[in-house]
Amino acid sequence: GPHPDADNLQIAHVDVGSASGSANGRRPLLKVADRSRDADHSRCLLEIVCGAKNIKPMQKVPVAMLGGSVPGISIEARKIRGIASQGMMCSQRELGIGDDHSGIFILPEDAKIGTDVVKYLELDDPVLELDITPNRPDCFSIRGLAREVGALYGKRPPLNLPLSKGGEVRESGTPASSSVSVKIEDKKLCPKYCARVIQGVDVKESPLWLQSKLLQVNIRPINNIVDVTNYVMMELGHPMHAFDANLVNGKIIIIRKAKATEKILALDEQKYTLNPDMLVIADSKKPIAIAGIMGGQETAVTDATNNIILESAIFDQKSIRKTSKALGLRSESSSRFEKGIDAQVVEEAIDRAAALIHELAGGTILKGIVTAGEVKNQELTISLSINQVERILGVSVTSAKAKSILTCLGFEASEGTPLKSRLSKGGKIIVKVPSWRMHDIKIPEDLIEEIGRMIDYNTMPKTLPQADLVSPRMEHLHKLRHNLRHYLAGIGYSELLTYSFYNEKLLE
Repeated sequence: GPHPDADNLQIAHVDVGSASGSANGRRPLLKVADRSRDADHSRCLLEIVCGAKNIKPMQKVPVAMLGGSVPGISIEARKIRGIASQGMMCSQRELGIGDDHSGIFILPEDAKIGTDVVKYLELDDPVLELDITPNRPDCFSIRGLAREVGALYGKRPPLNLPLSKGGEVRESGTPASSSVSVKIEDKKLCPKYCARVIQGVDVKESPLWLQSKLLQVNIRPINNIVDVTNYVMMELGHPMHAFDANLVNGKIIIIRKAKATEKILALDEQKYTLNPDMLVIADSKKPIAIAGIMGGQETAVTDATNNIILESAIFDQKSIRKTSKALGLRSESSSRFEKGIDAQVVEEAIDRAAALIHELAGGTILKGIVTAGEVKNQELTISLSINQVERILGVSVTSAKAKSILTCLGFEASEGTPLKSRLSKGGKIIVKVPSWRMHDIKIPEDLIEEIGRMIDYNTMPKTLPQADLVSPRMEHLHKLRHNLRHYLAGIGYSELLTYSFYNEKLLE
């Protein structure tokens, strides 16, 4: 109810479970109860003064108990405008899971009263902050990092890592091509574009597990459709987007360059003026997204959406970077496209997203992926000399060791020549580069760097470079010039050395 002495404050009586139970946690789950609730002495009811506007009777909310704490705040009993407050209901910011401080973080109705919020929200799940160098776009995903961790433990990653949730794509008999068509006008800037159609979805708040995963990586949950596209991006490293199909004019997706002074209202609620060097996703009338960077507000998925078009595509790295810089607009999507993505994940990502959306939002997945353009499977094979590996790293590396390291990192390594017991005495291995490393592995030295970092540079002995000191051999023309200068000086001439850019007239 309202605070008697403050219009902006409310007084809430919250049920934290059994008074003798385990309500000692620092941030247990609590339930906001109706103030008129009859007192039950077997339960622990707390009176809390709160300024949030979004609390209602019978909600489940996180509460910090007396003696507990949230980041930067110790919870103590205190009076607020004459009313004793016995705890604090928490927002996302106070829980340390997001920046939203506009209201209390409302929990699902099935949350059990008295449960520790830390356990319930998996806030005790360790979160690693990594500085990833721009040359390793494959590590901008959980799967990419899992490959790296597997290699550190000497395990070879499977080509298709098992996915935690979702399942096979269950399609209907209606072809997706009957609801949308795709046309690429500039295949250099967009080599391939895939679209899936899902009809009859129920757009709502995402389940807590999905919200929690996104909040842990500083992505604000929006709804179950948008959240799935962001989740798949973080999982597989491939950016995606979802359009409200009913708002796409002409049932067509056109990938083209923007027209002069064309404008678009983006999802960040800012209006951007485009130019003909920028690539856009358009329908039959106007741009509906800035390709690879951000979608448009006019076709955004909202609670009123019931049919969606999923996008999964490949865009030119340089084009995305230039457009992002020109507009002053960076996003999780642009940061991945401009560094390079795995071209072989396009279909996998859109199928993964479709399966998850069907699981969380229902609907009917129309049959097939509507595709325009194609990307040929790139293959790169590098011949690696073990002698060269040892020469550059300065340590002895066996054939088995080099092959084991590269295999664990996802490369295919095989012997290129008949070898003796140790390749350190000579020989080569043939290495096939996987699709997700095409952007940074080009030459043998790149492979040697991979071997070196997995061996660990810190464990390598420190040695000085060795070289033979040999007197320089004077070239014939240089020797002639040297002798001529000395001869002319010997017969009375004077040598004048001038600055390189001296005016010739001044010398005369």
